[in-house]
Amino acid sequence: KSLHLLQARTEKEFQTKDCEVAEPLYQQVADRAPTNSLAWSNLAAVQLELGKLNLAEKSIRNAIEISPDDAFSHTTLGIILLKTGQADPAMKSLLTAIYLDPSDPSAFNYLGVAFEQKGDRDRAIQEIGKALKLSPAYAEAYFNLAVLHASGDAASKQLAKKYYSKALELGAQPDSQLEQLLK
Repeated sequence: KSLHLLQARTEKEFQTKDCEVAEPLYQQVADRAPTNSLAWSNLAAVQLELGKLNLAEKSIRNAIEISPDDAFSHTTLGIILLKTGQADPAMKSLLTAIYLDPSDPSAFNYLGVAFEQKGDRDRAIQEIGKALKLSPAYAEAYFNLAVLHASGDAASKQLAKKYYSKALELGAQPDSQLEQLLK
């Protein structure tokens, strides 16, 4: 099977969010074209989606080694590191992503999450706010602001409800734990 056809099929599966099918296909593309940073980067994104964090980290580090100036790969590494509880290295990776592409809202959003993990709620809100300035319809950023405000005073809780409602309106999945906090 030609590499070009394999890549086309892989992209189609990735677009339909069928990660179970896309993962082995991306692995084939990456194995057949080991210097294709996009294949490694997309493989990592699929593995991240499937919760295979160790594999995702290896794949994204391959992508970064091939293309060290790819902001998407640095953002993806930052997300993986956050999900494995490594806030400091995640922040470094996300700051690199922002340096390489200051117009990417997801890097700011996850930098906010990293600051929250480090206990700096104000800076977390500030960074997520930057993400929303870049992308006003970014459901995940509204959701993260709702989480940050949910444990505050009454005024903060009202703000959390507003952010959560906006996140849902933009397509975020309902979250029963957050809904309990907002009661």
